[in-house]
Amino acid sequence: MARTGIFWTLFGFLPFSSYPVQRDFRHRTTVAFLGVAAILVYSGLTIWNVLTQGQNKTFTSVLLTNYVNNATVACTARSINVGDALFSYDSSVFKWSVTDIETSGSDGTGFGYSGALLQANATFVSLLYSFGGQSYTYEVCANASVPTLNAVSINSSGSSGQVKNYIDSRSTTVSLCSTFDPTRDVAPNWSKTGQGYIQNKIYGIAAYLQDLKFDNGTFPQVLFPPYGQTGATPPSDTSITPTTVYDLSMWLDGFAYLPINATFDSEADGGFGATHPIVLAGQSDPSVPIEDLFEQTTPKNVSGLVLNVNGIGGVRLQTADANSALGFAEPTTITQMRSYTLRTLNLILDLASSDLQNRALMSSYLCTVTSKEWKAPLSMISMLLGNNAALFGFILGLLVASAQMFEQRRDGGGTEKLDMLEDANNSRHHYKEPDWLRAGSYQGYAKPQPLNYSTELEDEMPMLLRTGKPQR
Repeated sequence: MARTGIFWTLFGFLPFSSYPVQRDFRHRTTVAFLGVAAILVYSGLTIWNVLTQGQNKTFTSVLLTNYVNNATVACTARSINVGDALFSYDSSVFKWSVTDIETSGSDGTGFGYSGALLQANATFVSLLYSFGGQSYTYEVCANASVPTLNAVSINSSGSSGQVKNYIDSRSTTVSLCSTFDPTRDVAPNWSKTGQGYIQNKIYGIAAYLQDLKFDNGTFPQVLFPPYGQTGATPPSDTSITPTTVYDLSMWLDGFAYLPINATFDSEADGGFGATHPIVLAGQSDPSVPIEDLFEQTTPKNVSGLVLNVNGIGGVRLQTADANSALGFAEPTTITQMRSYTLRTLNLILDLASSDLQNRALMSSYLCTVTSKEWKAPLSMISMLLGNNAALFGFILGLLVASAQMFEQRRDGGGTEKLDMLEDANNSRHHYKEPDWLRAGSYQGYAKPQPLNYSTELEDEMPMLLRTGKPQR
């Protein structure tokens, strides 16, 4: 069955088909076209290979302070675990320690942090001031939600110690606490300004020491240890003097101190910090002032104010309402000291909220930087020769076959005669013209010479077999 069509026609001209490669082209323009096309093809292949494979990728590991993930820089998320110490950008006041990590459905042990901004609520604050040594210790805690992070937690439903990765599309809640004691902690340079605001207000509590003079029986017995327990022996002398008072302790718990998304203002409320909405645990009213927070949480021992006295112990300075219910009119010094201390705690809470809200955690990320360098000249030449060879040969073969097919179609009917001559040229049996016929014009009658046939291959001047009577 004959195979027709342009594909089979073109296939017949390819070098590996029956078509002779050494066959000459019939038109010089065809040769010129093939020369220009070959140069353009090889140049195009060279440019393509130089652009796509002429450079080597180099990888460099660096530490960056910002998380980056693009075509040239890829960073690994920082692993943050319980117990890690953290600071926030910029000019963090507090050194935060991770105390708990809550993930979707379980408590986590760590998470991968990639620079996301925190959304934080302060939840606890406490202050211990020593009158004798003019020293202090305070602690503030907050819950910060970090969106779209991976957390690692212990799977309670599986075998013991089995670790499971949770991907929570909502957030990971991180519990953070910061404790500062100037006698043992050294504040970083960038936090000294904020710590100075707190220190100045705390030292202001010392102004009330000289007024802490109360005779025996001034305070109800229920405010002294053992705090009115049945059958317990109360202290015989409940007098308080500046020499017997050694420290003051106050704490607030059971609330959420909501952020106001504003930068810290050291002049707000006389330097005691801005007023924030406060939500009590189990309630939804965000308009509770810090004084009401203390009033409502102290009776449940969630919050408290204690004055520690030598020889007696901790004296519970309850709220004004609680003291009034006992029939006790508290001294003005106690009321003023309580209010001042509450405002100092508000300053700590305000600074803590500003330190975390819409802030990123200070961190270093291990990143891989991808760059490109041009290959050495010898390597470039070797690559070009190897990559160009096969494809260029294939394309050149297609060009040659296409050119031959184009010539055959353009010449039309004359091709059959040329093919016939070509077949005669390649035949082993063809007519060889006798010498006497090539000698010149006719010179009389001569004896006819027998025709001489040659069986040798003659490529110089092929001729067709002659028929008919010889001329004389």
